[in-house]
Amino acid sequence: MHLLIHTLLGAFLCLASQGLAFELTLYPNVPLCSAESDTTYRIISGPSNGTCINFDQDPNSMNLLSCAQYQNGGNQGPLPCSTDGLIPRSVRAINGPRACEFFSKRDCDGGLHQVAGERPCLTSTDVGFENYASFRCDWDDSVNVEGFVGCHDGVSSNVCVNDCGCQCLNGGQNMQCIPDLVRCSLRALEVCELSCVCVNP
Repeated sequence: MHLLIHTLLGAFLCLASQGLAFELTLYPNVPLCSAESDTTYRIISGPSNGTCINFDQDPNSMNLLSCAQYQNGGNQGPLPCSTDGLIPRSVRAINGPRACEFFSKRDCDGGLHQVAGERPCLTSTDVGFENYASFRCDWDDSVNVEGFVGCHDGVSSNVCVNDCGCQCLNGGQNMQCIPDLVRCSLRALEVCELSCVCVNP
């Protein structure tokens, strides 16, 4: 059942908020991204800006756009993420054409396991790591234009236009967003306002 839930959530995220720069599903203590009945796992997303993030951090300090936690192998959730870090043994990584790097030590040190784009699953023990300790995902600094809203720093205009209702008003001079849309988190709204501008058609 957890696979069905994850598949449906993944499809929803792809359709409703394409381009959350990276999306990682973190599985502790299990290989092959195969949640067992007692597994607690997380789905985190955030801008691909090359920042190194340690998996043992409190998710609230990771500068994420979203964090959802699933318990009992996915039968409970999505739930708010606990403040404890979650050290993954396997990771499902989605980052478009950009690269994500996973490291055996904190602060993006030690052995490196790199993946570009999408992979069904990465397992740390396949490359001789006990677990993944840290990661970073790169961005291409391109401007993505949709609805005359251009975004940079790895932020997709789809998130801002579709999820947060951002649009350019007054002849395309002022960008305004709708902060109370259900699918627009406070962090996503903040990122849109910092990283997106009006672009002339």
